[in-house]
Amino acid sequence: MRKAEFKVGDRVSHFREPGNVGKVVSVEKRGFRPFQRWVYWVAWRPGYGPVPLSYGLWPVYPTDAQQLGHGEAA
Repeated sequence: MRKAEFKVGDRVSHFREPGNVGKVVSVEKRGFRPFQRWVYWVAWRPGYGPVPLSYGLWPVYPTDAQQLGHGEAA
């Protein structure tokens, strides 16, 4: 199985909420062979528990204009 796409500390967004930026707090491999997949625990807001997601995430870069406008990136 290939390496995880994201690592702990990466900032990500989900396709259902493109303006919402979260931080990966944990990465684990779930399932059994050959059906294993990476699960990323993402903290969306301070004070709330992280949410497990395995698909639909993409990286947020400091140059993304939408997040820079909100002051969330970098």
